Parts: sequence; structure tokens; C-alpha cells
Amino acid sequence: MKNLLKLFTLIILFFMVTTPTFAIQTNKIDKLIKNSPLYESSTIAISIKNASNNNVIYELNQKKLLHPASTLKLFTTYAALDTLGYEYQFKTGFYKDSQNNLYIKLGADPLLTNQELRNALETIKSKGFNCFANLYIDDSIIDKKEFAQGWMWDDDVNPYTPKVSAYNLDSNTVKVNMFKNSQGLAELQPKTSYPMSIYSYIKT
Repeated sequence: MKNLLKLFTLIILFFMVTTPTFAIQTNKIDKLIKNSPLYESSTIAISIKNASNNNVIYELNQKKLLHPASTLKLFTTYAALDTLGYEYQFKTGFYKDSQNNLYIKLGADPLLTNQELRNALETIKSKGFNCFANLYIDDSIIDKKEFAQGWMWDDDVNPYTPKVSAYNLDSNTVKVNMFKNSQGLAELQPKTSYPMSIYSYIKT
């Protein structure tokens, strides 16, 4: 992991010191990668493009299907901070139209809780809005792709793989009760009315 992080850091620094016109000598990048301790034992895949015009700056094994390492979060986090800003706050909005419809506009808040939603609805009721014609949920803050482009094709059949969604509630977890049934086997019962399937491999 340290070697991989070091390699990424060197590549980033290399691009930072190049001219704005991206006059990059690819042979120097190749040499940088080949001198890395990872070169002999790992598969290194890189694709770097100019964000303003989508022109390719440098690519290596760009068509190989690889599971991204956790260090990829360094790039995605920086891209998110650069786009949203360092002071960005996730917000969940509530709106009512002239037909007395209530809209919940999701903000993809990763820390939103069920209790916070209940508190918000109680606040709305306290302001005199006790009955609504319809309830609509607006999740348009992100697109409808359940998996990001480039994920492995077998990820969508894995029941443990979370999908990309604007819906985040209670860290996307539920509480369950565990008890022993009449056959002496352990069973799990979710403490929620939300429909779900439980894969249990617990044995007693």
C-alpha cells in the first residue's frame, strides 16, 4: 500500500510540475512506473485525461478490467471537493405545492437517519401541515446508474454489493433480533417493516 501511494504521489507531482499545455514526455512517465517496486509484481493501469476537453494525456493498460484499490478514493475525494467545495453540506429538503403535495428532496446525505426524518415531519406538523394529498420523493440529485461506469460486470449479482443511490438512511443498516428456533437453529428477524432478504450462515 505504501509503494502504491508513493507511486501515485510521484505521478501527481509529475503532472503538477509540467506546463499548462500538457507537453508531457511519456517516456519519463514510463520510466517512473518501471522503476517502481510495484512494476514487477502488480498490474498498473492508468488513464489520465484533460478535464476541459477530454483529450488523452497518458494511458497504460487502460482497457484492463481491474478492481480499483482504496487509494482511488484519493482522486475521487479531491474531485468531489474541487466540484462541491470544502464547505459543502448535504441537505434534505421538504417542499409543498399548491395542490397540497409534499415533496422530500433527497440530498444523498450519507449520515441521514430515520429519526431525523421523523423530527422533520413533526416540525412540519407543528406548523399546521397535518395532511397532504400525496408524498413524492425526489432523488434526482444523482443519476439513475446503480453502478459506476467501469465496475466489474458481475458486481450487480452480488447481494452484498451496495448500489449507488440518493437513498441513505441509518447508514443503510437495520437492526435484527437473533433467537433460537424450535429446531435449535439460530434465526435472524429484522426489526423493521422494510422488505428484505437475509442471508444467514449462523449455526449453533
